[in-house]
This record gives sequence, C-alpha cells and structure tokens, in this order.
Amino acid sequence: MLGLKNMPPKTRFTREDVVEAAFRVVRKHGWAGLSARSIAKELNSSTQPIYSHLKSIEDLKEEIVKKIYELLFSYGTTKKTRDSWVDVGVGYVLFAKEEKQLFRCLGDEKLLPVVKKYAEKSFESVTETLSNYPPFQGLSEEEINKVRKLGFIFEFGLAVLISRSPDEKGITRLIRIADQALLKGFKEYLEEKV
Repeated sequence: MLGLKNMPPKTRFTREDVVEAAFRVVRKHGWAGLSARSIAKELNSSTQPIYSHLKSIEDLKEEIVKKIYELLFSYGTTKKTRDSWVDVGVGYVLFAKEEKQLFRCLGDEKLLPVVKKYAEKSFESVTETLSNYPPFQGLSEEEINKVRKLGFIFEFGLAVLISRSPDEKGITRLIRIADQALLKGFKEYLEEKV
C-alpha cells in the first residue's frame, strides 16, 4: 500500500495562472471558446482552481481585455519605422492581422464599457509615447487628439479589412501616406481658420 509520502504533490494554481490560461483560450478560440472547462483543460486540471480564484466570468473577461490592450500597446510601441506615429498605426493593423481572435474580442458589444475603459487608458499611454513627436509641435493637445483620431479611423478600417490587406511593408506605406496627408490637411485647415 502506498503511503501519503509517495503521492505527488497537488498542483496549485494562482489567479494569474488562471487568467493566463483563459487568455490563451480566448487567443485561440475567441469568447465563444471561454468556459471553466476550457480553462481547466488548458491548465490540465479540474475546474476547482478556476472557481476558487474568480468571482465571475465577467471579472475574468475584464482581466482578459486588460491583457489584450497590454499586448496591443506592445505592438504599437515596437519600432518598425523611424516614425513613432506610423509605428502605432502599423502595430494596430498588425495586431489585427496576427491576433485575429483577440482583435475580434474587442468588438464584443456586451463588453463595451470594459473595452472603452481600457481603450481610453491605451489612448493615454500612446499619447505619452507621442508627447515629443516633432510633427505635432505647435499643435494644441486637442488638435493632436483630433488628428490622431482621424488617423485611427483609417487604421481601424484597414484592420477590419486585414484579410485582404497587403503585407507589413504595404501596410506601413499606406499608413505613412494617410498619416502625412491627414496631418498636412489638418495643419492647412488650421491656417485657413486664422
């Protein structure tokens, strides 16, 4: 008869382990694939650790949205060109291309308040990274936000249509042209107002 000494120790999972496993599930299968069972399978465990660490699936979804925006921010701040504003746009579009399930998750209407919360935090973080961007010099914060939002409209459209979009070099060229045209047009508009 085996004694308790010979039994393998129980595997313990932290809250972060559960969140990471849930993130991997959503990364592969989207929100539709997220369940206590799918997380348990990813952890190679029972569902008990999931229920012991989480209040609700909605809390878990917020944690996942937060992780999605952290990953998206890393895409946007990775140097790909010599232009940090273009890098943000290229990063966003590449995120949509390479992380299709995660990108789609950000469009879930049921999670709109949570997505909006983290989208605003992400916008603020990107604003910090662009605080010394030379072409924005001479523009007010409000004007910079307007021209950035116009650029985002183009980038979002390209991201949504990513399945038919060109490779990274083509994406970069399109965003560079659009960003330069928007900024030039916006500055000309401001000059006409004076």
